[in-house]
Amino acid sequence: MKQLIQSICELEGLSVQNIQVLSGGDINQCFKLTGQQSPKVIKLNSLHRFPKMLRLEAKSLKELCLTSTFNIPEVIACGDYLQFQYLILEYVEPGTPKTQDWPKFGEQLAQLHQTSQTNFGYTTTNYIGELPQPNDTEVTAADFYIRQRLQPQLKLAQQKGYRLASAETFLTEITSLIPNRPASLVHGDLWSGNYLFHSKKGFYLIDPSIAYSLAEFDLAMMQLFGGFPASAFEAYRNSVNTSQLQLKHLDLFKLYYLLVHLNLFGQSYFSACQNIINKYT
Repeated sequence: MKQLIQSICELEGLSVQNIQVLSGGDINQCFKLTGQQSPKVIKLNSLHRFPKMLRLEAKSLKELCLTSTFNIPEVIACGDYLQFQYLILEYVEPGTPKTQDWPKFGEQLAQLHQTSQTNFGYTTTNYIGELPQPNDTEVTAADFYIRQRLQPQLKLAQQKGYRLASAETFLTEITSLIPNRPASLVHGDLWSGNYLFHSKKGFYLIDPSIAYSLAEFDLAMMQLFGGFPASAFEAYRNSVNTSQLQLKHLDLFKLYYLLVHLNLFGQSYFSACQNIINKYT
């Protein structure tokens, strides 16, 4: 693997003296590169198993950077080499946020969500975890959530043998609960593993799954697995018009991520999915 990384770095004109393994989740292999230049991170995965995944990540990071809200790691290079795809990023020295840092996170997230457009979707299908995430254009939030998020995951769950009762009734019942407003740019996979904190520069966002969607998706994911203190949510609420948000119905948006986890990791997420469907039918 080190020879592979050296070859990629030579191709990209980078001098590397040390290669250190980093934790990179289930999909990517990640390494810290040090040499004559400032430290970098390289992410590697299968070119054929996850087509264009890292190119899409690079595109998403650049799009988030344009919002001038959160810090975003600089994209150094992206490409294919042999059977691998690679993404080289600025290395961010990780730190631990203090209590007083978290309101800034909420304020920055509110600013990110102000990046808006009329229609819902994105320029291309991307990924949520290792699953394809469709992003065809939809005019309403309800159509986007049902057609581009819930129905593909429910169909996959059925193919995997998970029988979620009343799913079709649920899709009919929830339409009136999905806010009718312009789409917001969202990170799309905002759990506690997808931010970094630098002691001097503040919060960075990483590993996005962006779309023009609803702010509730990011808020729901933040709540689902924890790791974000109440002060971040409070600062967010103080920065937006909460009357336009469905804060009482974040479970509705958690369902998407729970279905993704059901399809990726199995039966242990079934009851949580069924409970939310039952709640709204």
